[in-house]
Amino acid sequence: MPTKNAIESQLYAAIKDRALFAEGARVLIAVSGGADSVCLLHALHFLSRNKLSFELVVAHLDHGLRAESMTDAQFVADMCTGLDLPCHVERVDVMAIARKRKQGVEEAGRTARRQFLQRIASEHSCERIALAHHRDDQAETVLLRMARGSGISGLAAMLWRDGPFIRPLLGVTRRQIDSYLHQLNIDFVEDASNSSLVYMRNRIRHQVLPQLRQVNPGISKQLAQLASLAQLENSYWQQQLAELMPSLSCWYNDQLHLDCQTLIQLHPALQLRVVRAALEMVRGDLLAIETVHLEAVVGLLNSGRPQRELSLPRAWVARRYGKLLFSSVAPQPCSEFSCNITAPGTYDLPDGRLLRVTLEPEGGDKTGSVVEFAADHVAFPLCLRSVRPGDRITSIGMSGRKKVKKIFAERRMELEQRYSCLVLARGDDLLWLLGVHRCAEYRPDGDNSLVIRCEIEQNIFELS
Repeated sequence: MPTKNAIESQLYAAIKDRALFAEGARVLIAVSGGADSVCLLHALHFLSRNKLSFELVVAHLDHGLRAESMTDAQFVADMCTGLDLPCHVERVDVMAIARKRKQGVEEAGRTARRQFLQRIASEHSCERIALAHHRDDQAETVLLRMARGSGISGLAAMLWRDGPFIRPLLGVTRRQIDSYLHQLNIDFVEDASNSSLVYMRNRIRHQVLPQLRQVNPGISKQLAQLASLAQLENSYWQQQLAELMPSLSCWYNDQLHLDCQTLIQLHPALQLRVVRAALEMVRGDLLAIETVHLEAVVGLLNSGRPQRELSLPRAWVARRYGKLLFSSVAPQPCSEFSCNITAPGTYDLPDGRLLRVTLEPEGGDKTGSVVEFAADHVAFPLCLRSVRPGDRITSIGMSGRKKVKKIFAERRMELEQRYSCLVLARGDDLLWLLGVHRCAEYRPDGDNSLVIRCEIEQNIFELS
């Protein structure tokens, strides 16, 4: 093997200049058996034996999508034996995973592959996981994201280092890889699916990029430079968000809350970045999130309606008056609730609290969680139930009855609070909107007559 090669030199420089891993590190390399990963394996193997001190471990995941996939796995295992490298091979049924998770085959395969690589890296104490993406892959990724409606952040495409994952070949072209393998007479396997136009990436590779090269022969380099510029801009925005997000957001009940008024005052470009960061915080990633989704969230700020919500890929976003709420799942709707109160006693509420109903010889202190009714005007049985459309209740200082919906609006109650609210009723007569509003009638007259006292209490067993 030659002692000096352009790819090996570029690889050495990338590892050093970009601090992809340190001397003495253990690196897991994902090898499919194709030209790119075989090139990376041989180049890293050369460097580990001649220029740098690090250990290599190889991992291969058979997706079970092609009849020849088991042959590919054996090819990788045999190659590693020849290089005296440890190799871990596993097989999964990606098609079955895709059906189970209702994902596309590409997405299911990518997820399964990443989980496999991270598990093997953890089991063998590998600090980094090397992937064989190169400069032409980067160009394809930029175009792919543009076609799918990505924003500026998405144009950053693939990073040299992304958590445990590193891409040492990101500055190398496919032509250089082919030349390297030919020069050193290194075998690799061909994946027939790479030429199938069923997949969008392949259509970009075999149809779009060749057309663009007729306009600009250096288009791959230009697109890769665009990705580098977007990465530089992203690093600046990340600094801004790190300073802004703690004062703009907070977590409550597994939801991320953002202050609408502060968000409205930000520049539109920063608004989109904040929304993007919030979605990443609740989801863990931004897969399938496109510019149209970010703009829809920002649209909640400018809506004339104080309460609206959106269902996004693996995320739920809602405006609730002065807050934007972000969650990975939508809140579960409250089940219809109804309970007959036939006598004094303690009754369980759906949220875990208690309603204590007692007969008292005289009235006492009243708060938002306590109401009292004259027992000679309000008799058992009573009904504790969910709010229903059209419910109305009397209010002091007004004739007739006011819609419960209007009371909710006046008190700026969020939809989730409204859905969970209960009423205490006697037939069609609403006595108390629990913890919110009592009716105008049936107040104790102070003549030492019996009082029905209703009090909301915390369940001490729930608290413990």
